[in-house]
Amino acid sequence: MDQRDECLKERTVAIVGGDLRTLYAARLLALEGCSCRLYGLGESRNPCDGGFEKGRCKAPYLMKEVLSDADLLLLPVPLSRDGKTVNAPLSSMNLPLSILNQGVLSALPVFGGGLELLPKGEGGERIDLLRDPLFAKENALPTAEAALGLALLEHPGVLFESNCAILGYGNIASALLPLLRAAGARCTVFARREEARLKARAAGAQALCMKELCHRLSSFDILFNTVPAELIDEEHAPLLKRDALYIELASAPFGMCEKSRSLLKARHLFAPALPGRYAPLYGGRLIAQRVSDYLKTHPSLHG
Repeated sequence: MDQRDECLKERTVAIVGGDLRTLYAARLLALEGCSCRLYGLGESRNPCDGGFEKGRCKAPYLMKEVLSDADLLLLPVPLSRDGKTVNAPLSSMNLPLSILNQGVLSALPVFGGGLELLPKGEGGERIDLLRDPLFAKENALPTAEAALGLALLEHPGVLFESNCAILGYGNIASALLPLLRAAGARCTVFARREEARLKARAAGAQALCMKELCHRLSSFDILFNTVPAELIDEEHAPLLKRDALYIELASAPFGMCEKSRSLLKARHLFAPALPGRYAPLYGGRLIAQRVSDYLKTHPSLHG
């Protein structure tokens, strides 16, 4: 995405909130020729400073200026982390979700993640990237790489010949498994579906039913959870070894409830939003590509 596209020169993208991925996406879209208007972004210094072509990126003070004559609205991935405010970690402003009312959203196509939090009703097309299978698969790679990095940094032992458990076998787990095996770890995948277990075995892991997990907790040095469901209850949480590391890669309700976490002897590490923290350029490219492809195949709202 380093060449100016003539069909994007007159297109305007309104961007509200987001992390460094969003900022990189804005820079890449500006390089393609779009005009970007940012709100709730870039108030603190970041690696993108100076990366916008002159005149193609502005940060208006008012929401109505951001949205005026816009062709598309880009929201964060995910839209919110608390269900109350727009996810805007680079901003000093508090942005309640209520600023995205139906009047704001009418007619504009909207990109983002977790868009079910937006008001229901008529309006423009909504493209939820977190429900896009291709985006989810591509986004799994930086999550897996960052999870491997966290294990290397935070586990008191070495990965070579350590016993690792991967809970679930979706996009993130299937990206993580070969990285762990390349480091010499012994990997066991726990998955509910037989199809997933067969795929894990084909990739070189031992694979067991999820119901076997609680009986084997004490044998693992590192556990990576990718399933947004309670898998380890209060009775079994204390079985994890004291020097083990549990890395939570799933979203709420997570693999353990708060009570279970309080009973752990092992170290528990929350690891949300890894692509935005550790690979924002890669994540920004994924977002920008989706937005660019959409604009190239949809006529301007104002043309």
